[in-house]
Amino acid sequence: MRRAIKYLFICLCLAPLLFGVIYSLGYSLGLAGLLSDGFTWDYWIGLINSGNLMRSTIYTIGLGACSLIIAVMAALVVSWKSGRYGVDHRSSISKSKAEVLILLPLLFAPVTAAFCWYQILSPGGFIARASFHLGLIHETSEFPRLVNDDLGIGIVICHVFLILPVFSYLFTATAHKHRLHRLYLQSNTLGASSWYFFKKVYTPMLLQKNMRVLWLYLIFLLGTYEVPLLLGGSRSQTFSVFIADKLTRFNLGDIPSGYCMAIWYTVLITVMTALYLRWQKSILW
Repeated sequence: MRRAIKYLFICLCLAPLLFGVIYSLGYSLGLAGLLSDGFTWDYWIGLINSGNLMRSTIYTIGLGACSLIIAVMAALVVSWKSGRYGVDHRSSISKSKAEVLILLPLLFAPVTAAFCWYQILSPGGFIARASFHLGLIHETSEFPRLVNDDLGIGIVICHVFLILPVFSYLFTATAHKHRLHRLYLQSNTLGASSWYFFKKVYTPMLLQKNMRVLWLYLIFLLGTYEVPLLLGGSRSQTFSVFIADKLTRFNLGDIPSGYCMAIWYTVLITVMTALYLRWQKSILW
């Protein structure tokens, strides 16, 4: 009975997704939708020839990977400093106000955080105004474009702002759970430096223990919508923004391109997940 309920729950959760993928595939091949007139590869060929497929893929993966790498590196440093290695063990595991303040960005919804960073980084934002009053710039055009740019600098900054607290708390909790402070004291006794322990023991262990969480967050970043929509440029678009833009416009000819991109995104995420499961030697089939 319990197994039947489990399979029923899985079917109820996967059935809508499966139907959505089938409908998207049919629409992209001309087999469904308002423009259906028989099987055709024209929509896929048009998307590939336009360059939007590869441009969006490289742009989305690049932003996600860059945001994750910066957040992880910063979180490792924050967790190392918050652990206060090299001081008394009792103070190293005590709660501090800094460990609570680092979680404050979690109170911001993605759309709220994106709006706040737009007000800070835009040419008419707080930093630009402060630079103008300090005499660093003479007009807003001299301020470097950090939002709505092709490089996605504002997107990366906002993503790091949102996920840094998660990894900082996660790495700190993992270090306490595995008692890395005691291992650190033993390594110091044997003559190892703090930098050597951080590079050879602390970082590799935390990354290995939390690799699945890091991979899930990478997939999450590939599918974010609000932050790229508000802070991204118009020339290069992430998967989610491109799909929503094509599906919600009044031009019916753009709808198949949106479904093609949705299928490509689904295949990409499936392949990435399968490769990760194989690497973890946890293949489900």
